[in-house]
Amino acid sequence: MHITKEEVFLLAQQFKEQDRKITVSSIRAALGNRGSFSTISNHLREWRKEDRENLSAASDEEIPDPIRELGSQMVRAVWKAASNWSQQEIRAIKKVTAEQTKEFEEEVREAFQELEALQEKNSKLEEELTTVSSERNQLTQEAYSHSQVLGQLRGELEGAKTRCSDLEKHIQSLSERVTQETARAATAEAQLSRVENDLERERSRSQDLSDKLTKEAREAAMYREQVAQLQKTSSERSPI
Repeated sequence: MHITKEEVFLLAQQFKEQDRKITVSSIRAALGNRGSFSTISNHLREWRKEDRENLSAASDEEIPDPIRELGSQMVRAVWKAASNWSQQEIRAIKKVTAEQTKEFEEEVREAFQELEALQEKNSKLEEELTTVSSERNQLTQEAYSHSQVLGQLRGELEGAKTRCSDLEKHIQSLSERVTQETARAATAEAQLSRVENDLERERSRSQDLSDKLTKEAREAAMYREQVAQLQKTSSERSPI
């Protein structure tokens, strides 16, 4: 998220008044971990420059008035005082230089830490990318295999559909034949029933004829017996 120079300046000034350590990491943490390392570092470097300029201006204003008033009458004293002041300025410059060096070293250290963190993060991302790439290749291969299997299954499905259609036609033909055979069987059964009825009638007629013939045979036997008896009786009556 974008941060402004004013935000960095305000926090840096607050840290200085609170005698807290002013670093890129501490400022970024106070900003809620917003902003890039380079942006905060540039703003912080500009604030330190302005802060040193303000300190230098304040030092110029603090030159003792007696040194200005001595003039030519106290050249040596002024020179001595100026020399002492120059030494103080040199010490102040050295102090500022040392502070700048320390600040720069701190920035460099933080930059290296940030670089190491970014390199570690980049290494992890590369590992994740390698893993993802491997998984993607594997998934691509699996998708290709599945596509081949799917094509084969589609071919088998089409063949099954064709066979199913042929079976349906065959079943339809068999159903029609069954219907025809059922009709024929019904007709044959009706004919058989009629034949059985006719046969039963013929059997009944045959039985009647048989009974009649038996009766007539008995009557014929009786007639023959009567004739024989008559012949015998006639024979006995006729003279020898």
